[in-house]
Amino acid sequence: VGRVYCSITLGCPHPAAGRVLTNIDRDPGERKRMAAFPYGSTQGRLAASNYLVLQSLAGGAAALVQWRLETGRTHQIRQQDLRSVVMPLSRPTLHAKSLAFEHPATGQRLEFESQLPKDFQELLQSLQQLD
Repeated sequence: VGRVYCSITLGCPHPAAGRVLTNIDRDPGERKRMAAFPYGSTQGRLAASNYLVLQSLAGGAAALVQWRLETGRTHQIRQQDLRSVVMPLSRPTLHAKSLAFEHPATGQRLEFESQLPKDFQELLQSLQQLD
């Protein structure tokens, strides 16, 4: 399975490319939510994401970031502890750009791409104008 996401983050990740490793499991305080736990802990399952800054925005106050997921945990990108590289993501600024998988019956690889939604594009253009 291949998953590529785009996001607009508060702040510009440093370094500009990297790998984020955490464990993800149900939040013990609120079972309907997911939560991140330290990588390698006994709680949760491994979540691995690779990120790449595509563009610094608004003088470094924000960034357009591409994410390639190695694992597929529920709300993985939002729940991973990204404080070491950037401020947390807000909900409307995360977009599934492409998804790919092998068809279970035929084995054929299927790939789907989606353009950025209008509100995402508008926010991106506004931030680009602040540079």
